[in-house]
Amino acid sequence: MGTIRLALGFALMNASAFIHVFPAHAEDTKDFYTQRTIRLLVPYAPSGTYDLYARLVADHFGNYVPGNPKMVVQHMPGAGGLVATQALYAREAQDGTVFSILPRDIAANQMLRPESAKYDARKFGWIGGVATFAGVLFVFKRTGVETVADLKTKSFVVGSWGQATESFTTPTLLNALIGAKVKIVTGYSGGPDVDLAAERGEVDGRVASWSLLKGQRSHWLEAGLISIPFQTGLKRHPELPNVPLMTELATDVESRQILELVNADAGIGYSLVTTPNVDPSRLSALRAAFNQMVRDPAFASDAKKRELEVVASTSEELEQVVDKTLSTPQSALAKLKTIIGAAN
Repeated sequence: MGTIRLALGFALMNASAFIHVFPAHAEDTKDFYTQRTIRLLVPYAPSGTYDLYARLVADHFGNYVPGNPKMVVQHMPGAGGLVATQALYAREAQDGTVFSILPRDIAANQMLRPESAKYDARKFGWIGGVATFAGVLFVFKRTGVETVADLKTKSFVVGSWGQATESFTTPTLLNALIGAKVKIVTGYSGGPDVDLAAERGEVDGRVASWSLLKGQRSHWLEAGLISIPFQTGLKRHPELPNVPLMTELATDVESRQILELVNADAGIGYSLVTTPNVDPSRLSALRAAFNQMVRDPAFASDAKKRELEVVASTSEELEQVVDKTLSTPQSALAKLKTIIGAAN
């Protein structure tokens, strides 16, 4: 079921995106990483999309880093991804031995919840993006919900694993901005937990990765059990050309600005990040290693076997997404905070 789109649009990018490490720096990096084991933190429970991408990266990344360190996956769920995010930002060694695939909404969350998001997304060591995020809202057809119009007339229940996650904010914004009738049940540990609840009839759906849905829950699609009223992000997925974007549901300019803000994290997607303050030459070597990895046919082949899409991004592109998100007009941000605050 899975497809792979390895975005080798690097040729269209500035050549400076591919950082070459001077021999002396490369040798220093090799000495540092030889016989080391580096950790890759996963901010959510096992078996979800973040876990799948983390394991893909863990099996390959060390092969391209000078010194060929081993990489192990460590799950650190909690507080909608904040536990791992803040550990990477402030508590872990800031030497390039700890990485994470952090929550996509890391920049938006920093703006919306500064009292709990004790970090500056611009200061992380952005390595590169494995895949952008193509998200969808799936709803079991037993609810009668199939189209955007049904969202406004039929009530249904979605599951959420944290008020700081898309699983909560997306349905909340649907209710506030387009008059949807979505009920939200929180307290789940992650997407797989919600999926089991949906099969049991406790909830009716959730916001999910399209890649994971078609790969891990293909039987739902094949049996015609679920509908997809809309997709998230800022560009329609090629496989869903007739499914509207969430931003297209907005009824006024301000609502569209808000929806564009919360969907901008699709550009961050599943990205490899390390701590702040890593030595610049070591960070350059890590970025070069990442670029080699995502261009290697062996990596592409393994991703395809795991039914994971690869749409690569450079560290510069990721930093641009973060900067743009953190520059959102205060008027749109204020209304967004009001909506989310009232829901909480």
